Amino acid sequence: MDLVTQGLLGAVVGQAGFQRHLGRRAILWGGIVGLLPDADVLAVKVVSNPMAMELIHRGLTHSVFFAFFMSIPLGIALHHIDHRLTKQRDVRV
Repeated sequence: MDLVTQGLLGAVVGQAGFQRHLGRRAILWGGIVGLLPDADVLAVKVVSNPMAMELIHRGLTHSVFFAFFMSIPLGIALHHIDHRLTKQRDVRV
């Protein structure tokens, strides 16, 4: 799946699952979280061997292990970030 499609899929899932609680922010957070498994493509700058890059890209970040164990800390971090951004926006208005 290309980056655009992966980001859009995350945005759609965020909108469908969390619109009631987050409103339009669900699209933003869903898109960002949808792109996280492909963040390992930044290793292209470090690894010059295409076969090694494919092993890195389809490795840890695309595993169920990563999704299961990273969902809790990621959810907590996004909750705190969203709470702070909402609080700052409410203070300015």
